[in-house]
Amino acid sequence: MITYGYARVSTTEQNLDRQITAIKGFKSDISEKNIFTDKLTGKIFERPQYNAMKIILEHIADANETEDIIEVVFEELDRLGRNVEGIKAELQWFKNHGICVRILEIPTTLIEVNQC
Repeated sequence: MITYGYARVSTTEQNLDRQITAIKGFKSDISEKNIFTDKLTGKIFERPQYNAMKIILEHIADANETEDIIEVVFEELDRLGRNVEGIKAELQWFKNHGICVRILEIPTTLIEVNQC
């Protein structure tokens, strides 16, 4: 299994520690270099580290000859973004590339994510 994580806060004053701790709690052997972080609004999806992670994931997915499971872990759905249509498009991008999305805290009565 190949695991990456993503954490985001909206402002530079906010702290990423809680999200990173949650990701490591889910996947204790995840490498620090596989956790990408941004301190930018979730209203836009053009975030430097998020986009860097997607580029890496796309390359890994394209070269995945052994068909390892590739997953990306978010603590909460809103760390992915704030725009419902944008979130749907991002989830579809991951699905199209065969990448599992793990959202640790999700309001399951409001949305169904069947990514894996």
